[in-house]
Amino acid sequence: MSIRPLKELEKVTLRFKFDVSDDYIERTIDEQGMRPSRRWTVIFDLADVPAALRGPLRKAHALYMDVDPYPQIPAPTEDPEEFLTAIEPWMEQAAVEQKEEEAREEEREKEKGVADARFRMEMKEWIRIHGSNRLRAAVQRGYKANTTYAMERSAKETPGFWVDTAGDAEWGERSDPSEEALALESEVQGRLTEQTANLEARIVWLTEPPRALDRWLEENDDAFEAQEAIVVTDYLNRYVLVMPVAEELRRPQEAA
Repeated sequence: MSIRPLKELEKVTLRFKFDVSDDYIERTIDEQGMRPSRRWTVIFDLADVPAALRGPLRKAHALYMDVDPYPQIPAPTEDPEEFLTAIEPWMEQAAVEQKEEEAREEEREKEKGVADARFRMEMKEWIRIHGSNRLRAAVQRGYKANTTYAMERSAKETPGFWVDTAGDAEWGERSDPSEEALALESEVQGRLTEQTANLEARIVWLTEPPRALDRWLEENDDAFEAQEAIVVTDYLNRYVLVMPVAEELRRPQEAA
């Protein structure tokens, strides 16, 4: 029997960027008459680092790769022990912030789970009352039909709007909106208010269309050009509605 590695040992190096303190900068100016760089880089070859420091240095580097900002130390050093001692306060603070972020992420996941459950319950009830035969059949047979649900529901509640289920739409603020856009915004907002929907219509300058609108234009041998549009965010707590001000580009009923 024999044992051998598939490849030779590889060198392991750890690179850190760090900032030096204001005291170091001021002291260097006083001593040399020149301003040093605030940001430095140090590279540790673990083969040259004492064995007792390799683990702590790797742990510090893993934390360094995950958090911002860069550590700040009193003065530049390439001694691994001095470096680890210098970044101890940064590591402690970074570890605290990392735990806080993990807790926030856990809370966000819980909130998302609650929101998803609420979405599914609302979808099930709406489909039972208003859904098409196709939508009802798909859901009853266990198929995911979120997009079809959003399209059917928006066609009834907000006709003329395209549903951006893929998150493709992009827009910027609209300065000096046209009279037509202002009138359409008022009309849409009134309709939303009547439905007691806690949603806001807003005039924007649409630079990228929703995927459904883009495909519809392609089918009609046309291409999208940036233009005024009405946008409603958080529809069903997850989608964006988009209606171009140009009437010929609004979602036709057959596209529902």
